[in-house]
Amino acid sequence: MEGLGAERVPAHQALRGRAASELWFDWDRLPTGMHAEARLSRLARWVMLAEERGLRYALKLPGINVPLGEGFPHRDRCLKELALYHG
Repeated sequence: MEGLGAERVPAHQALRGRAASELWFDWDRLPTGMHAEARLSRLARWVMLAEERGLRYALKLPGINVPLGEGFPHRDRCLKELALYHG
């Protein structure tokens, strides 16, 4: 997905999916030198973009896995996990 990977991280390095319409946003697949706030911001942006485009997505943070889903309740859960994350 071009728009999601356009922020200096190739999509194939940060996103994993079985189909073009399924995305996995994974903390551990972002660049190792990236600060926590930058990671959280990037993941939040990707969640918002995926939701806008009607895609199914999952979120993986250290110790937290939000399974594949879609819709506003799913978006809100992902954004809440990102907001509360204290890694």
